[in-house]
Amino acid sequence: MFSIAIILISLGGLLSFANWWSVYWSYRTKRFHSAVPFFGAAFLAAGMLMIPATRIYAWSALILDYGTLAFLLASPQLVREIWNTSRFNLLYEYLGQAGMKTVHLRLFRRDIFTIRLELHRPPGAPGLVGTGTIGIWKRDGEQLTLSTGKETAAFNIIQNSTTETLRQSEGFPAVSEFVTSKQGINTLQG
Repeated sequence: MFSIAIILISLGGLLSFANWWSVYWSYRTKRFHSAVPFFGAAFLAAGMLMIPATRIYAWSALILDYGTLAFLLASPQLVREIWNTSRFNLLYEYLGQAGMKTVHLRLFRRDIFTIRLELHRPPGAPGLVGTGTIGIWKRDGEQLTLSTGKETAAFNIIQNSTTETLRQSEGFPAVSEFVTSKQGINTLQG
């Protein structure tokens, strides 16, 4: 039992060291190197729980492993983002198709939007098949503005008896024109 505990602690220590090394390497190379959460902490904690003398310190595995520590610190923000972009907070959803493009634009409460572009390429064809981003939206009369922080797009709102059309006036070169019914079902016109 003791030898299994030592093996688990050693394996957990190596994984935790590798996670901390990824932080150093990211700083040194100026390129992001991701850490892996949970595994290092789980092995460390399991090994420490098996040894009576280290059992009371098993909680420290959560802070000794950078991957787990970073995940725990980021968890409130992750939960907030998941909630903010959940179906419960969805106000409008736009779905459009033009040629090989499908665009999903979703407007949520708290002025948050998500946009997803899918490119339907022939099987085996190389290239980008999808991309997406999140940002903030603002509606001012007959104008809808989407902003990602790096890029801004503006859409003119054109209303008729059954639909509301969003016609792009600037920004987001991959997205063209949206149409939404007043019931909230939205489609893109090419």
